[in-house]
Amino acid sequence: MAKTCKSCGAFYSGEYCDKCGYGKPDVKSKSLEKLKKQARRKPDRFMSAEEKQKVYAAERRERERKRQSGARAAADPNGRRNLLIAVAVVTVIVVLYALISGGVIFNGSKNDVIEQYFRALDENDFDKFTKAVAPEIEDIYKKERSDLGLGKEEYMKRFKQDLEAYYGTGLTISVSIGREEELDKEDFDEMLKGYKEAYGSNPRLREAYVVYCEVTYSGSERTETVQYEVYAGRRFLKWRLYNVEIA
Repeated sequence: MAKTCKSCGAFYSGEYCDKCGYGKPDVKSKSLEKLKKQARRKPDRFMSAEEKQKVYAAERRERERKRQSGARAAADPNGRRNLLIAVAVVTVIVVLYALISGGVIFNGSKNDVIEQYFRALDENDFDKFTKAVAPEIEDIYKKERSDLGLGKEEYMKRFKQDLEAYYGTGLTISVSIGREEELDKEDFDEMLKGYKEAYGSNPRLREAYVVYCEVTYSGSERTETVQYEVYAGRRFLKWRLYNVEIA
């Protein structure tokens, strides 16, 4: 004999409803759970006016919440994805800014690096000074400072002690950058050969220039302008100095 399911209203002839599972042991029916939930609510006819007001108000708030949630989802179905993309883009920008600021992937033009070298020498800035020179030279300066057990500023002062002995106390250093010449293949190869002999490594440079500079040293004893030839090379996006010598 057919029966009517008390949960979903479908007809079934067995011991449980074939559609929603009502009557089947250890099976939860969604419609049955909904029915039970509704059954927990006191019938309207047994409610006082005050109870009805509270229950109806709560039901309206719940319907409004669901409506607004559905409206937001319909208005921007890709909102979460767009938010994640925005967060990822901002993260990449922050990381790139940090890398560029620190000179890890980009450090300006060759003139910027030359100015950084002599400014760092003037200001006793060990970090900027070592970041201006080729990596192999940078490693030598860092190892020497570590072996001597000196602080960064102390090392820079020691580095300049011969200059201060000649020019006097209160030494200032400034640079004026002049003309530049791109090294031809012969000069380029010669520079790389000499660098490898001196530092044991052959740098893979994309291009190299010699830049003619005037460096002014001024101290309590004397002021003098010295002509320099500065050899700058580029590895990928980074310029570094590979030799600084008096012209």
